[in-house]
Amino acid sequence: MTSVDAARDRSPLPVEAGKGVAGAVRWLVLAMLFFGAPAHAQTPAEFYKGKTINLITGTAGAGGYDLAARIVGEYLPRYMPGNPGTVIQPMPGASHVRATEYLMNISARDGLSLGFVQPYVALNKILNPSARYDPEKMTWLTRLLPLNQIGFSWHTSGVTNVEQARQKVLIMGAAGATGPAATVPWALNRMIGTKFRVVRGYADDTAEFLALERGELEGMGSANYGALVRRPGFVDKNWVQPLYAISTQRIAKLPNVPAIVELSNKPADLAVLNTLGAMPAIGLTVIAPPGIPAERVEALRRAFDAVVKDAGFIADMARAELEVEPMDGAALAAFVAKTMDVSAQTAQALRDYTAPQD
Repeated sequence: MTSVDAARDRSPLPVEAGKGVAGAVRWLVLAMLFFGAPAHAQTPAEFYKGKTINLITGTAGAGGYDLAARIVGEYLPRYMPGNPGTVIQPMPGASHVRATEYLMNISARDGLSLGFVQPYVALNKILNPSARYDPEKMTWLTRLLPLNQIGFSWHTSGVTNVEQARQKVLIMGAAGATGPAATVPWALNRMIGTKFRVVRGYADDTAEFLALERGELEGMGSANYGALVRRPGFVDKNWVQPLYAISTQRIAKLPNVPAIVELSNKPADLAVLNTLGAMPAIGLTVIAPPGIPAERVEALRRAFDAVVKDAGFIADMARAELEVEPMDGAALAAFVAKTMDVSAQTAQALRDYTAPQD
């Protein structure tokens, strides 16, 4: 018997003469059994029902990212098809790079792992093209709010402005070499002659705040203003002396504090400062791995669009000093791509200016 004959013998029988529709149905059933019926495509509601979404934070402390994740975790299930549960999964390390790499390379691409990571992971990719993630390939779901980030000195340091920081060494704290707490002071040292000395290795902002109060540090190169307001004494007793805002324009709440783009008028410096200053506008965002089925991405984005309009959510965020100013996922993805679109010359200048200093 030839292979063709064998295949013919295994094939469903043709519709018998005179059987009409009944024969056709019988043939179809046999064909489905023989060739295999197409798999049932789950709807988002079917997929998410009974499951848990992991909300991965790039920090272990009770700072803005952890607070935002916990508040989101309360409201998101209300608007997600299938009403899945949520759980917080802290993953600190390398200024949120560890969490970003996990989402890009290890996490399942099924829509069950969402990340709350700082926008400087986009800057880190410009500085380090070999970084094991690509922000432009990630799935951007929503921006909850832009960040109001400042560099500041402690009230006992004797430094109250940038000009004084050119005259006196100021010991600043940072987690690692890739975040703005380190990169911005290093850039300013090279551009305008400040004397910031960055001590790295702190687990998170909370650890740095405690180090300030113990007298180990004299300032921080970057901190969210809302986090400072939440700490008793930091703002209400003027323990924090703002030096600069990491922004392309002055922060409304701190109109007397210069934006970093005001600190140099050299064209090469301005290109670098504009890129550094644009990062906080990406803001406190929610991202996910690439390659998630499109219908689940749409379900997640629609759910977040509803969450950020929920009056209870807005009120809970306000109580945490987190003022909601959302950007939808599609617009956010486009904004990230635009922010990362820098010339090769500017990218090299960024690497040179923000390289670690001992």
